Amino acid sequence: MFTNFKNSLLTAGTVSLLSFGSLAIANPAHAATLDLTTFQKIGDVTATPTQATLQSGTGSTVLNDGGPGSISTFLGVTPAQLDSLAPAGSFAGATAGSAIKKTLIANAGDVFSFNWNLSNNTGDAAFVTINGTVSALTGNSPFSYTFGAAGSYLFGIGLVEVDEDFGLSQLVVSNAQLQPVPEPATMLASFTTLGLGAGMLKRFRKKERV
Repeated sequence: MFTNFKNSLLTAGTVSLLSFGSLAIANPAHAATLDLTTFQKIGDVTATPTQATLQSGTGSTVLNDGGPGSISTFLGVTPAQLDSLAPAGSFAGATAGSAIKKTLIANAGDVFSFNWNLSNNTGDAAFVTINGTVSALTGNSPFSYTFGAAGSYLFGIGLVEVDEDFGLSQLVVSNAQLQPVPEPATMLASFTTLGLGAGMLKRFRKKERV
């Protein structure tokens, strides 16, 4: 009877420790929601803390000429990089646009993500820029980017008018988040807990054999 009681305590204690360790591993750091009103903007942009709306084809869009105040200069890219977003057969490339940007401080493994929706009736192009590189927004929302190394990243989101068609396109950005990787201390505590539970189990079984 005493042996059964001891085994019950051991089982309960080990399960409790292992459960605690599992919970610790499965509970990563919470994502930080980014306030879109804190992003710098250029062109025809309206923003609330949770949503930013960018338009092209209106009088307040900004030229893509590489000069002071142009959208390419604002984002730290060249006009040619934005022109590359235009489809084959374009005669003028990216002529103007609107954009938002923010410098993000990230660790390796952090993930930046946002939802996006493009209402495009004129062939205009939505895109992201990351430290001087330009990528078209294609496929399905949301967009996500995993940082490969710790550092400072200038992140831009924009919409360019193609071939001066004078039509109206709209890009809506929402739910911008920065998801940090689990803290090393949390992972260490988890594995320490698992190790402690395994050690206790081994010790009690050894005593039973004596």
